[in-house]
Parts: sequence; structure tokens; C-alpha cells
Amino acid sequence: MAYQSKTPPIKLKVTTDTYNSLIEFISKVENTSPEEGREKATKLKEKLLRYCVPVIGDNEEQLVEMRFYPNEAGNMIDILLYAVDGVITTNNYYEVLLGVRAKIKEERTKKE
Repeated sequence: MAYQSKTPPIKLKVTTDTYNSLIEFISKVENTSPEEGREKATKLKEKLLRYCVPVIGDNEEQLVEMRFYPNEAGNMIDILLYAVDGVITTNNYYEVLLGVRAKIKEERTKKE
């Protein structure tokens, strides 16, 4: 049987400032969100503090390499979306989305 790597497939390299900001944001979510969000934030924070790898970039820049499985990446996106909740919008992009989708559907119908 061939050796199978268990390394998570999604790789992201960030600066140390970005890494620190991410951990700080996750800590805030961990302290202020409902139970489900808190659990996701705690697990993600623990993973980022334990498994991220410090690396040196091409310009001798200190970076942090993060790796995620797809479900973990989804959890991180969920947590980051907490940041945009409550942002005041000036446009209704959902209506724009509906219009774009209708146009795509119409174009497909014309092609058939």
C-alpha cells in the first residue's frame, strides 16, 4: 500500500502581523459569540497555535504557514464572517445576485 500523506491540502502563508491579528480576532469571537461559534473559535485557535509553522520567506521575511482540511477552512470562513455581520451596506447585493442569476438562466435557455 502506498504511503498517504495526512498533511492538510489547503496551505496559506501569512505575515506574522496577519497571524497575530487573526489569532486576536479569533480570541474576541471566542469571548463574545454564542456557544457554537465559541466552540469553533476555540478549536481553530488551538489548531493555529499548535500546528502552524514559522517559515522564512524569499525576502528573509518571517511568515507563518497554516494548513487546513476543507472543513477547517470552512470553519475559519464562518468565524471570519462574524466580522462582517452588522456592516451597514448601501446596496442590496442580494438583488444584484438575483438579477445576475436570472440573466445567466436566460442565456442558457437561449443556447438550447
